[in-house]
Amino acid sequence: MLFSPTGVSRLIPAILLAHVSIAMLPVASVAATRNPDGCAGAVPNDGKDDSTAINRCLSRNATTVVLASGTYEIGSSLNLTRDNLIFTGQLVNGVAPVLRARPGLRGAMLVVADTADNWEVSNLVFDGNRANRWYASLCSGYRGAYSNIQARGHGWLIRGVQSNNTLCGTALEAKGSDYVIRGSQFRSNGAEYGPGPEPWADGITLLSCDRGDVYDNYLLDNTDVDLITGGGDYCGIETNTIEHVRQYGFAGIFVGYFNQGFPGLHATSWVLSNTVRSAPDMLGFGILAGMHPWTTAITVEGGRVSNNVISGAVHNLAIDGISSGDVSGNTTSGAQGTRGFVCPGPIEYTSAHWGTATLQQGPVVPFVYQHHYERCGTPD
Repeated sequence: MLFSPTGVSRLIPAILLAHVSIAMLPVASVAATRNPDGCAGAVPNDGKDDSTAINRCLSRNATTVVLASGTYEIGSSLNLTRDNLIFTGQLVNGVAPVLRARPGLRGAMLVVADTADNWEVSNLVFDGNRANRWYASLCSGYRGAYSNIQARGHGWLIRGVQSNNTLCGTALEAKGSDYVIRGSQFRSNGAEYGPGPEPWADGITLLSCDRGDVYDNYLLDNTDVDLITGGGDYCGIETNTIEHVRQYGFAGIFVGYFNQGFPGLHATSWVLSNTVRSAPDMLGFGILAGMHPWTTAITVEGGRVSNNVISGAVHNLAIDGISSGDVSGNTTSGAQGTRGFVCPGPIEYTSAHWGTATLQQGPVVPFVYQHHYERCGTPD
């Protein structure tokens, strides 16, 4: 059952039903029942650009496009523009087809049109090939144009996908309604200079999350924020696992703000039962609710942040810049390190500027995080 703030499950499109484990799901039965004819012209493992051939398959009059096992070279953006399309890969011994960005790719690997609804992307690996890309110097400001996947529309599903090694921006940028992101992996996205110069990258960036569900995903070593939500109505972020082992990140989960339809509006949304853990000095904030570490000019609705388990970050749980919400039942332990902070650390739990929100009991240190990233001011 999907959680809701009232504890009542809610209806979602049939294509989105049923929680699954993080393992990729076999596609053989899908291929057998739908009998797709594959993607003629896209030849894996030949070192040639497959973008034109795959785009031709995505635009033709078919309900399913299945890529055979192997590695496909992506030199220009793939475009998914049609409703009800399933873009998937054939698993061979549990290994999914790989879409690998060519060094000269300018743009996202996969771009879904705003008008495309009820689509699915599954059982594919998107490799941004960051180490060999040419345009890292263009990664400044908001860098979504160089992300791996830009997902849009209503009623869509991403499952069993890996999105790794994006140049900058994010492994997955999501905007829309009634969508599900589940059972997928987002690893080693962006370069790790942090805290320091770009290009960083998020793991999952929810520009807007209107009745969306993000659950049972695994995020590892993403160098900006692993999972950030900018606002949404009845948006659920549940049972995801976030780890930092080899690369520093600014935050594991961030309840923040994007000016994208639900700017900072989280009152009906929830962050429940996620696990965030870090090796020493590899993660600034475990979970952060509020915008004040970035800017004191924006205060957001906090929603519900409950029953999460956070360990090993410099500041495991931080509340600063919410007007309302419920932050309760979270477990923190093993705060460690100082990386990214000029204020004292490590600290398990800090709070400041929470408006009417209900906060869990301490021990709590009332620091104010001032102006930019993890720079701290004096206690309130």
